[in-house]
Amino acid sequence: MGLDDKIENKSEEWKGKAKEGAGRATDAGEFAAAAIARAEEAADEHRARGATDGAVQAFAALCEALGVAGRLAWGTDLDVTEALARRAAQVAGEHGLVPWRVTALFQLGMMATLRTHDTAPLLQARELALDAGMLGQVAAIDFVRADYTWWVDGPAAARPA
Repeated sequence: MGLDDKIENKSEEWKGKAKEGAGRATDAGEFAAAAIARAEEAADEHRARGATDGAVQAFAALCEALGVAGRLAWGTDLDVTEALARRAAQVAGEHGLVPWRVTALFQLGMMATLRTHDTAPLLQARELALDAGMLGQVAAIDFVRADYTWWVDGPAAARPA
């Protein structure tokens, strides 16, 4: 992946994030979709040439773009959010992209907690984050778990056992 390709991939991702932050979900969604398509194309090109490092960078860009698209879908379509997170987790797992896998598993864990009250996926994401030394993610996951516990058990959850 040449410098121009890297800039083009990042540009689409950053545009998507900026539009998301500015509350312009339609624009952000278009940029996220473009970033997904470009990252897939770049990954295919690098694989065809046997350029492993370039392909891994393209797959990381793909995971990031899938994450942006998933966050955008969160408020309107949880099935889409879940599908995008599953794809990101799979891509990250296949290519050894641990930070992106943790991020996707965290999103899947929040989905499982929200939809079925199953916190086991959050624990899986936490374990991987801890093993990878991603303490910020560990803290974020712990916060979500604590918030969920408070929501389910109320103030009694704060009492010592």
